[in-house]
Amino acid sequence: MYGRAMPAEFRNLPAPSQHASGALLQDAARLAFENGDQVFQCELELQTTTGKAADFGAGTYSSTAASDVNPTLNAIAAQGWRLASSSVAFVHESTDSRDRLLRSGQATAVSGRLLGVYVFTR
Repeated sequence: MYGRAMPAEFRNLPAPSQHASGALLQDAARLAFENGDQVFQCELELQTTTGKAADFGAGTYSSTAASDVNPTLNAIAAQGWRLASSSVAFVHESTDSRDRLLRSGQATAVSGRLLGVYVFTR
């Protein structure tokens, strides 16, 4: 909810888990709709990736966890909002690299989050 003061219910809240984030966004969307806002923007984590470079630069490995944001998007749409635009951004959090043994170069692995940014209109 950009350009408007955040409602008191959402100030000073601890960082939510993915599940709690969906519930908080649904409440924020409802309040924005009731306040007559014309636009509602939110971001949801789509995926996290954790990368690690193997010892001696032998290669890299990574683990990935995906999140299902459809229930949250559907709940926001059910309140009267229409999805107008969406985009995706990768948020880089860290890089792990090791020199390769007996070869030139490095093995590099990246960790971060893939965020979906959604803009809803009435």
